[in-house]
Amino acid sequence: MESHYSNPVCTPSRAALMTGKYPFRTGRQESVIEGFQPTGLSINLTTLPEELVKLGYQTHMAGKWHLGFCANEYLPTSRGFQTFLGIYSGHTDYYSHLRGAGDYYDFFDGEHVAIEYENIHSTIVYGERAVKIINGIGENKRKKSKNEKPFFMYLAFQTPHSPLQPTMRSFNRIKSTANQVRDVHSALVLDMDYAVKKVVRALKKNDLYRNTIIVFTSDNGGTVKHGGSNWPLRGNKASLCEGGTRVPTFVHAPFLLKKQPYINKRLMNIVDWMPTFLNLAGYNGNPSLKLDLDGIDQWSTISKDKISRTEMVYNINSKNGAIRVGDYKLMFGKSLDKTGWYDLDLGVAQCINWIDKIPLSEEKKAIYKECFSLFWIKINNLQIVLNLS
Repeated sequence: MESHYSNPVCTPSRAALMTGKYPFRTGRQESVIEGFQPTGLSINLTTLPEELVKLGYQTHMAGKWHLGFCANEYLPTSRGFQTFLGIYSGHTDYYSHLRGAGDYYDFFDGEHVAIEYENIHSTIVYGERAVKIINGIGENKRKKSKNEKPFFMYLAFQTPHSPLQPTMRSFNRIKSTANQVRDVHSALVLDMDYAVKKVVRALKKNDLYRNTIIVFTSDNGGTVKHGGSNWPLRGNKASLCEGGTRVPTFVHAPFLLKKQPYINKRLMNIVDWMPTFLNLAGYNGNPSLKLDLDGIDQWSTISKDKISRTEMVYNINSKNGAIRVGDYKLMFGKSLDKTGWYDLDLGVAQCINWIDKIPLSEEKKAIYKECFSLFWIKINNLQIVLNLS
């Protein structure tokens, strides 16, 4: 999907995915939910998993929630997901699962603290949880159990969000370049690749592959200072430029797509997934009309390359906004002035600290740090030049 759009940062995108509505209509348009901010996705809103449960689906989530946890009614298990394993906030240490500078432990199974996953890389945990769920579904299918139901799984990997902490297995398999931050970022992506590979294998093993639609997308563009790249698009995460909002997306359904394989250049927004999924699941009527959604059913666009959407809103908040109509885009606000995304987000990120977080002996950590040291000196010198200029 060459023209698939999300929002510039994660909370608004996740709110749009879960509700099928633009964030400016749900109160989630400004920015991300901070660590102890007493708010969340409004409980008056109907969510995608809630509607799928009504249609007889079982619903599962593993990964990053980031839509509020200040009260039980904001938790994923209160918003339509029957199982949940992961983090409530925006980012944590991949191994210790501590938020920020160790403010609190953020890793939960359902509504209970899951301390047993401490020192296990979160990407590995999420992949294994997905495989376990799929194996259970396959077992029920083989036994023709009364509990057999179609399933929806929201697998929201934390990677490659900061802090940059890949596994050593992946980092050792990445070809070293002059850009060490990019190498660490690439290793994080490889961690996710391994997890996705396990999920696909589990689907095939349990005879669920042929009838499963896999959608891969992102909640915002890459962060350049953390090794991401949006080239040739202008902009960065947190920017309404194309690089901050037009995200890598593909749909994998080889036994269900009418046209394949091909590159789809039709306009699509993250709000479209809710009505698309609901119609595929057998929703009675038009969910966009019945549920007052901004999203539209895009299955004919995806499956047959037909035009369904010609305009969309990127976002509108108190600082900026953008809209696209056909091939024209209108932007206004702070993202166009001299203190734009390039001043805030092009500084070099310190990435050597991730080695301290890995559960290895001090001797092994010292070896890895030595490999980084010469490069790190060069980077610090570069950063001083950039700051002085």
